[in-house]
Amino acid sequence: MKPMPPIKPDLRRAPYFRLHSVASIALAALLAGCVAVPAPLQGSFASVSPHSANASHLDVEVRWGGRIVGIENFGERNCIVLIAQPLGANGQPDGSDVSLGRFRACADEHYPTRSFAANREVTITGRIEGFYESEDGHARWPSLATRTVVLWPQRR
Repeated sequence: MKPMPPIKPDLRRAPYFRLHSVASIALAALLAGCVAVPAPLQGSFASVSPHSANASHLDVEVRWGGRIVGIENFGERNCIVLIAQPLGANGQPDGSDVSLGRFRACADEHYPTRSFAANREVTITGRIEGFYESEDGHARWPSLATRTVVLWPQRR
């Protein structure tokens, strides 16, 4: 006589399986939410990088991001100077060592140097309003009239 095969419970009906399925779906939804571009950064923007921007791009709306180099104060007008980096799917700079050039983003508001410290990641939307020369005169970088500034949490 053959022994009876072991009984295999139907895991789809077990409470822990349903809980596991619900948890998996919730985790997937949470992770999908992390990839979404924040509302202030959404919209249609030209696909031009700071490195390739030229006079034909004046008044073009862009979304650029990168690491802060410093803050420049011009009376009421203040500018964030950045080294541009590629943006990830959520609009945050991807944290790589790839440089897409340098740019500055200016607005009539104060950027606290404690929050906007060197190497912090920022994503900015704005209009290319002109170009400025480096101090030594060997480089020319785009300048944005800032619409939106998103200061990202520091990476760990």
